Amino acid sequence: MSQPQYDVIVVGAGMVGAALALALGQHDFKVALVDARAPQLTWPEEGYDIRVSAITRASQQVFASLGAWSGMQAERVSPYRDMHVWDAAGDGVIHFDSAEIGEPDLGHIIENRVIIKGLHSRLADEKNVTTFWPKQSTALSLDSMACLMLEDGTELPASLLVGADGARSWVRQQAGISVKGWDYDQVAVVTWVKPELFHQETAWQRFLATGPL
Repeated sequence: MSQPQYDVIVVGAGMVGAALALALGQHDFKVALVDARAPQLTWPEEGYDIRVSAITRASQQVFASLGAWSGMQAERVSPYRDMHVWDAAGDGVIHFDSAEIGEPDLGHIIENRVIIKGLHSRLADEKNVTTFWPKQSTALSLDSMACLMLEDGTELPASLLVGADGARSWVRQQAGISVKGWDYDQVAVVTWVKPELFHQETAWQRFLATGPL
């Protein structure tokens, strides 16, 4: 087999894979970023992505160091400065206030698609990262080095391969890495609503007997 063409192959171009590929590329590693689907970088103005993430200040600093934070801010982010957690069945209450720790906020709530767009906007200018999508991975060999085969016959050899392709990771299955899981016998309802009053840039969590709200 030929010498590695890439230093690292990252399979999965979502938030984790895109952030890792960008960080590695900025540190002069040659990276192949592979995904079965092209990232969604445009969407209708109305509505919101139902998938959102609570980003801490530490994660914000990572995005800023990658040069992606300003792009996310230009789209749509919402800071949360306070957090209230209480037990509906008792008198347990926790309150976090960013002012008490001398920070402007505790973090931000961001739609996942905004995070992905911010990262991919920077990836488009990263010369050390080559993207392959939509490209289905069909075979993987792990000997003295990793070699990934794509559906069009392309072979990608690398010194290291990273599986960032989600909970049902194809890479994990091909590598024979087992997992242990269990069913919590719970379901969740996720939606977005428009409140009558300002949300006060505060995160609210209430613990009920049937689960958190």
